[in-house]
Amino acid sequence: MAQQAKGEVEAAEVRGSDDHTAMAVPEAEAPGQDMPEDGGAQADGLGFERPRGVLGKVRRSFRESFLLPFRRRSKYEGANHQKTNDNEEDSEMGSQPLDSTNAPESQRVSPAESGSASTLKQAGFGRFSWRLKKDKGPQVEALQTLTEAPSSELLQEEQCEKQPKSRVIPSPPLSVMQISKLIDTEVLEDAHLNLLSLRLELQAEKEAAGEAEGTIELARKEKDLNLLYNALRDKVRGIVRDSTRLPSRTKELLGDVAAIIEEDGGESSHEVSGPETWKETWTRGVQEGVQVTIQSVQLDAKEQDPSWLSVHLGLLGAAIVGDLQTVKEELQAVYPPSFAVFSAYRDCYHQAVSHHLKQILHQKLDMRDSYHLLQWTIGTYPSEKIMGSPTLQPEMGSEGLGPLLDKDEMEMAHQYFLEDLQEKLRTSLKNAVKLELEEVWQKEKEPEILNDYYHSDMHITVCELIHGYVKNSREIGLEQEVVSTCTEELKHFSKQFQVDFREWSSTPPTPSQPQLLQVAYLVTYVNSFSNLTDQVKKYKESSPVPVGELIQELEGGVQGFTAALLDQLMEGLKPYMRRMMTRKWLFTDNDFQKIVDIMEEVSQHYRRMKPPYIQGFVNDVHYHLAKQYISQVLKNSYSCKNRKHEEAAAKMRQQWEVLDRLFDNLSTTCDWLRPVGGQLCDIIGTKNKSDIKNGLQPLVRDYPDISKKHVSAVLYFRGLMNGEEKRAILRHLEELQSNLESGRDPSRAFFSTIEVPSIDGPLACVPCGPNLPFGLGTR
Repeated sequence: MAQQAKGEVEAAEVRGSDDHTAMAVPEAEAPGQDMPEDGGAQADGLGFERPRGVLGKVRRSFRESFLLPFRRRSKYEGANHQKTNDNEEDSEMGSQPLDSTNAPESQRVSPAESGSASTLKQAGFGRFSWRLKKDKGPQVEALQTLTEAPSSELLQEEQCEKQPKSRVIPSPPLSVMQISKLIDTEVLEDAHLNLLSLRLELQAEKEAAGEAEGTIELARKEKDLNLLYNALRDKVRGIVRDSTRLPSRTKELLGDVAAIIEEDGGESSHEVSGPETWKETWTRGVQEGVQVTIQSVQLDAKEQDPSWLSVHLGLLGAAIVGDLQTVKEELQAVYPPSFAVFSAYRDCYHQAVSHHLKQILHQKLDMRDSYHLLQWTIGTYPSEKIMGSPTLQPEMGSEGLGPLLDKDEMEMAHQYFLEDLQEKLRTSLKNAVKLELEEVWQKEKEPEILNDYYHSDMHITVCELIHGYVKNSREIGLEQEVVSTCTEELKHFSKQFQVDFREWSSTPPTPSQPQLLQVAYLVTYVNSFSNLTDQVKKYKESSPVPVGELIQELEGGVQGFTAALLDQLMEGLKPYMRRMMTRKWLFTDNDFQKIVDIMEEVSQHYRRMKPPYIQGFVNDVHYHLAKQYISQVLKNSYSCKNRKHEEAAAKMRQQWEVLDRLFDNLSTTCDWLRPVGGQLCDIIGTKNKSDIKNGLQPLVRDYPDISKKHVSAVLYFRGLMNGEEKRAILRHLEELQSNLESGRDPSRAFFSTIEVPSIDGPLACVPCGPNLPFGLGTR
């Protein structure tokens, strides 16, 4: 029995010594061959040995491992030589096998097991996790012993387990079909190792052939190798592409992908593997995955949903955040830190979104879509809703990603927005005028009264429209441009509205359309334009020049409405004014009473006008009515004879006091007009002609613009047409005017605006309206 055991040990030593010359890579077993159960290499379904549980040595270059096997062999032999010297006693035991007489049962090892372990260690595989076929009793005893007192060798081996595994290149490689099947079944690590082996084999055959022309067989092998590399690249790229959408399925495969990239150092080490590095393949997979995510976001046609772009950008932002959260929480840990996985995905998303927005922008966008695109680009994308999301910190970092759209593309989006805004605003303003015409003017609807003033919703509609445009423009950095556009359109609106109202009101009044209704409308639009002016002033800071021009235009519109009111009043009073200061006038008050009735009637509407324009308008009415009344005295058409000048003066004084009370009720501030009526009455009612000179001094003092023509017309109305008395009065007038101080106030011109006709000639038309020296609100 002892001799038989000795022979088995000697046979094991022979096999062990023969294994010293073997390559570091075990040869592939035939398909279906049974593998040992002692922790050696196991065969997969294709017959390819994959050593498991092996701690390899540091990876050597592919060229050295293939072309210089003897160098590696010498290294293994040198490394084992010291181990042989240290274990001389063990080698002596080779002729004395362990049996029941020389060793305890727990330490017995069969010769076959001893030879196998020696072969694996000498081949450079390092420590294997062996499963020796022993009885359970001794096995538990040995385990307890290791636990209680671990040896220094065991501690060293446990430290080696923490180091990354070195991957062994098989030689010879599997067949093309077998490698292709490995790729298809996603056994990526083994497929890559076999491709490396196949590539080295092809390189060696090419070098062996030298400068001779390649054979058909080499060309075929090179073609097969290229096809396999392309297939593996496509597989790797596909796994990376789907990793964010299917993280649970691809997470394990991503480890093999990272190993492949690190194996090649991120670069192609041979021209046959293609111009693209493995790291570039990985990056392209990330880019394709990002692109798939973006293209999968819902994007309806504009005809289907007017909010198509707003909805799409909202879903796009959610998809970006969701993918980056998946990268942070699930995929980032799979890769080595050198990959900077999160930064790579972040940059790819930024570039892909930028390209996507440019494609959308090249469609003709309207104002609404342009706003959503700009607002999402400028506001939403960099905010906490997407790229600044707290859930993506700290990986996202604080460094800027740059703008999504460049300067030219931003200008294109701005142009789309402003052009469509201008068109929409112009249409909206036209519709506001049309609505006023159809719902108010044509239906003769009474104006609303709000806080004791006439009110129209038209200015509210316009103000809300402008306010909405300007408010939204602040979010996209276009406030100044939008304000300029709105002011330009409002200037056109102001002019067009006045033209349209003038055309409507030019039709003669009818019982169904009384004159006073037009008065009420004019007062209403004075208030509307006044409110609109106040609202527009809020935007003067952002665009002072355009807003200033608009304010002038709107104020001009207010003056246009007040001038229309004044013209309408004067035109209504004209028939009755013409019959003043006549012979009939001395005996009847009908015409004057009609003037008073008209003034009291229109005053009810004038009081519905809002300040500050009401004051200026009342002053204008006071001025023009006083001038019209005095003009009747100066028209040289009637002369009081036979002492009727006293009756005329008394009547004039009475009527002037009535007019004063009317304007007191309207709160006039033109107090400088009050004396003129009484002073003229003093001159006209003077009994003695020689006393008329005394009445000139206060008249010239208060109204220095009075002339000889005006005084001659007053004297004519009194009945003093010619003679020395008249010449003496006119000489005294010249003396008074020569003694007046210079610096006449032009805002108080009164007589100079009244044209005096020649005696018995036609009465000149006295102008009134905004072109007179007294503008709105100056008195």
